[in-house]
Amino acid sequence: MSENQGLTPLRYDQTGLRGRLAWVLVEEPTDEIDWPADLPAGIDTVVIVDDEQNPHHTLRVHPPDDPMRIALVVFDQLALCEDWRQVDPRRIELNRRHSREMGLLFDRFLDAHPDVESEVVGAQMTAAQEAAWTAYSAEPLARHQAERSALAAEIEAEQRQHDGR
Repeated sequence: MSENQGLTPLRYDQTGLRGRLAWVLVEEPTDEIDWPADLPAGIDTVVIVDDEQNPHHTLRVHPPDDPMRIALVVFDQLALCEDWRQVDPRRIELNRRHSREMGLLFDRFLDAHPDVESEVVGAQMTAAQEAAWTAYSAEPLARHQAERSALAAEIEAEQRQHDGR
């Protein structure tokens, strides 16, 4: 992550990512349960396959020269190549905690809803299943959004104080 220290990770609600080139912000990118992503060692850029992150807070990506090698990577381990703003490590840690929590919650959702196909590549949830997931995840998602907003306000206040505003 040495040369990528000043990059801002993708936002949890960021869309329009399909086809965009992204920096890998960590030495060993992982999926939502911290398993190493199936990417070449030392890779520093990837192409994003998805338009937005999935319920597990991951994105499908591939090396720029190997579009057949698809891997899942947690969204906050990536930054768009043209984004050079400073990142606060507290933001990364909070996003990772939220990603893990949502991954565990989705696993519990799958246990409670065995009709949802999660292991089939390309399988989509039905409208009823999506509605069930939305209801199931509403409280933690609202809490995550509030925690992210609070941290953003705290970081902004610190920056204003630092800048003497």
